[in-house]
Amino acid sequence: MKKFLNIFKYLGKYQYIYYGATLAAGILRTVIDLIYAYANKMIFNSLEYNDPNLLKKGYLLCGLLILAVCVYPFTRLIALRVVRKIVYNIKVNMFDIVSSRELSFFDTSHSGDMVQKISNDAESLKTLYFTQVFVIFTLCINAIAGIINMFIYNSLLAVISLFFGGISVIASITINKKIKIISKVIQEENSSMTKQIKDILTGIDIVRIYRGANIVREKFEQKNHENCDKCKKRNIILSKIDSFSYLINLVGNMGTFICGVCLVKYGIIDYGIVMAVISLQVSVSNHFNDFGGMIARLTVSITRADRVFEVLNSKRRKEEYKKVEINNNDDIYVKNLTFSYNSKEKVFDNLNVVIKGGKKNGKR
Repeated sequence: MKKFLNIFKYLGKYQYIYYGATLAAGILRTVIDLIYAYANKMIFNSLEYNDPNLLKKGYLLCGLLILAVCVYPFTRLIALRVVRKIVYNIKVNMFDIVSSRELSFFDTSHSGDMVQKISNDAESLKTLYFTQVFVIFTLCINAIAGIINMFIYNSLLAVISLFFGGISVIASITINKKIKIISKVIQEENSSMTKQIKDILTGIDIVRIYRGANIVREKFEQKNHENCDKCKKRNIILSKIDSFSYLINLVGNMGTFICGVCLVKYGIIDYGIVMAVISLQVSVSNHFNDFGGMIARLTVSITRADRVFEVLNSKRRKEEYKKVEINNNDDIYVKNLTFSYNSKEKVFDNLNVVIKGGKKNGKR
């Protein structure tokens, strides 16, 4: 939590605009889900009770929903522009600090590689500020608002809905753990293959001398085929997961609908409340399914951001300038000066000049 809060220290003068744009977009996204659920309630109630006034209210809510959906991208656009300015200022400060380091620092650190690395890390802050922070913030608001509204509509149906939604979330988390294990193995294989190809490129002459090129190449190709097979396996599992998750969510929604129909028959609720709760259930379930993966990606981004913040927190080198007093009355001596823009034509060839103090000399 401390590292997460630390990323907001470097927003600079745009922090309040960033907070405002993120808050506005998050709230508007939540309002869209709530309006959608309530519009469903009005429309189904109008059909159930044959009430034209309820249908008009449903149409009015649909118009309001379309307006909110049209405004929403503009709030995200404002946030994106603010994030770009924030990241730009961070990059400027970072390069300023790096350029002020002692020259001895660059003896042990390759300046090009270092600048490229910290530039890439700084570029990842766009994803961190614009996408991940916003999504987590929106997920929390949407989930809390959705659950509260479900209980407002009907507490019993809300409990049933959360039960079926919880089953789909648990199933999704269990399957995602298996995917992470496979992805970790593939990542380790990729690292091993990268090391092998680097060894081949750096020691190719030695390999040729001892006639080991074919052995190394065959081993590398074998590893490459094994890794490709694992990638295919992961993609197959991912496609199955998408279908399975859709099926689980469908079963959960059907379970809530069947229970809701039973409550309607007993006169406890109406069909409008059932459809409103199911709409919110879909939204809340999707948010919970996305939350775990987003937290994992946020952790990786914060790790990269720490390297940028470490540079920003480092002290600038204090330059010590010595004042040099120049006397305009002193003579300037030039001896044996040779200069040319290319190797063929010389501009100066063993030039010897004495410029007396207080005078100007020129040469054509």
